Amino acid sequence: MKNLVMSIIKNCLKGKNSIANKIKLVYNVDNTLEGSGVMLQPGAVWLIAVVAFVAVEAVTYQMVSIWFAVGAAGGLVAHVCGAGLPVQIGVFIVLSVIMFAALRPLSMRLAKKRRFKSNAESLEGKTVLITEEVNNLNGTGKGKVDSMEWTVRTANDKIISPGTTARVIRIEGVKLIVE
Repeated sequence: MKNLVMSIIKNCLKGKNSIANKIKLVYNVDNTLEGSGVMLQPGAVWLIAVVAFVAVEAVTYQMVSIWFAVGAAGGLVAHVCGAGLPVQIGVFIVLSVIMFAALRPLSMRLAKKRRFKSNAESLEGKTVLITEEVNNLNGTGKGKVDSMEWTVRTANDKIISPGTTARVIRIEGVKLIVE
């Protein structure tokens, strides 16, 4: 779905056969936009803009166009209230800038908070069952955590016997460091 929407948007905006080149809109005195055989009310243009910005937002998950969707909705409201095209465009710009200034810092903070631990990071603090003697000097040691076998080393160079348990304090490469 994402690839389909993106290809439609790209095809509509580029080349000599693009919508942008085929439809040259001109604002008329009677509040209509016309050109190349197409006549659109500004309200329809604002509605199309809202839908397009929301569609882009839906496929990107990056908060890149939601502020423009709100601005376009403001332009639509201005049109419904009878404002002229320059006022509608002004409302669009002002609302978009305000939304960007207000929500971008918030969205960046929320995006940073959504960091999830990897599978390996999630092992820190868990208990490992030692299955082979852990001896840093000999370079031996194996253990099981969540039914997966790992190479194990101790943080303090102590020897740990098989059948005992230890706590994972960190991971270095593919080795669990335990105490």
